[in-house]
Amino acid sequence: MFGPSHERTLMQQNNYAISLRLTADFQEALQVSRAVLESGNRLLAENDWRVTLYRDNYAGNLRAIGRYAEARDRLEGLVATRRESAPDSFRTWRACTNLAAVLRLTGETQRGHELAEEAYDQLTALLGPQHPETIAAELEAACALWWLGEVETARKHAERVHDFFRDRRGAKHPYTLIAAADLAMIERANGNVTASRTRAEDAAAGLKAVLGPVHPHTLMAQASVATGRLRVGQIEEAYHLDLDVHRRLAGQLGDKHPTVVAAEVNLALSSRERRDGPQARAELPRVQARAAELLGQGHPYVSAAIEARRVDMDIALQPT
Repeated sequence: MFGPSHERTLMQQNNYAISLRLTADFQEALQVSRAVLESGNRLLAENDWRVTLYRDNYAGNLRAIGRYAEARDRLEGLVATRRESAPDSFRTWRACTNLAAVLRLTGETQRGHELAEEAYDQLTALLGPQHPETIAAELEAACALWWLGEVETARKHAERVHDFFRDRRGAKHPYTLIAAADLAMIERANGNVTASRTRAEDAAAGLKAVLGPVHPHTLMAQASVATGRLRVGQIEEAYHLDLDVHRRLAGQLGDKHPTVVAAEVNLALSSRERRDGPQARAELPRVQARAAELLGQGHPYVSAAIEARRVDMDIALQPT
């Protein structure tokens, strides 16, 4: 009716790309969102809010497939432009939240935290503290605080995010379950091993029920379950879960994706706990070298591998 380059067609295609990301078809989502952005750049003014939306979503898909540096560079330009042209638009601060998350994943946690806090404050002023956009920024701020060691403050924010979604969308909604999985990781970092283990197990089971057993979010939540089991001495159970998580994630994302590298680090660590001998001792150095080669020395997952720490992979809330 409208043709492939009509404004309405582009918006529908953008929504389709979001749906693809939600169902973990990340490569197809990237291709569709790239085509939408290219058409939007031709047809619309640079400061049109739809171009902002298309640029933000394309960067989000770059992040989903593990191309963090490209996503960061695109979002840096977008946020800088929007700060000047549209400081009172929630879309500016949504992009800022996304940039904060990517900065954290490229080793710039302090700056990521500062941007997440700024986005949270701006969205609170624009939309109020109970708006979903504000809540998404609050969860990113919580994760940044956790990574910086301010765990109790992070826990309070993450708990508020979880309760928001539980009370408004129900205990079985994917957003509630994602928030529960993230909260469990932060609770464990805060020393509450028992409560965090129960919450992590429940969140992973819930995500498996609503997203399926091979969705990356399910698998990332299961990696946290393995960490909890290892903490209480269930080494064999943790190892076999790590083995399954790594295998399934590699099948979904490819063996060079940062999330898969994190799962490989975790598997090497649970394998080391499980057995002694030259092979066990050699596995972690091999994984450390591979992580550094793929991600670079400054990447937080590489630092965890070098320090023989398990990687907790927090799960981001997705746009709808």
